[in-house]
Amino acid sequence: MIEQLHPKFDGITHLNVYTKAKTKLGLRLTNFSHDAFWHPLLGHFESSEGLHYFLKTGRKFKEFRTLWGYKAKELGIELCRDANNIVLDYQFDWMFRIGLVAKITQNAELFEMFIDSDLPFTHYYYYGDPDSLDKCKVVNAKETGTLVTDLEDIRTFLKAGHTGLIGK
Repeated sequence: MIEQLHPKFDGITHLNVYTKAKTKLGLRLTNFSHDAFWHPLLGHFESSEGLHYFLKTGRKFKEFRTLWGYKAKELGIELCRDANNIVLDYQFDWMFRIGLVAKITQNAELFEMFIDSDLPFTHYYYYGDPDSLDKCKVVNAKETGTLVTDLEDIRTFLKAGHTGLIGK
């Protein structure tokens, strides 16, 4: 099992959702990816990282709509240093899941890769040589968080209920 949760096996035994993933799908599913979408309740976002911090800061900072990658995270971290900017939003998980569905279904290439995938999603960080079992340290392999479970649920839903859309 430990060998499976290693970047050497990314795309073979699992799909790592990470900015240093070995697969295009793993890279595109990260919150950092620049995959614009229209959230049906909140409007336009350039990334799910932007959506994340937009929700986390109480929907006050419109600039998150236009940011992706580290720029979105950097601004989010800066604003969240002030506890007054962090808002407990009981709809956060629900709104974020809607955003994930929008991101996946509104980007044709991402949608096709997502639907065609069947390897389990995971999320872990690593340091060192990703092609070497002994020169690479994997971190947080067992703490995947809700993003991974949300992606698994969304894929199951889309495959089961929307197969007519993709001709499968």
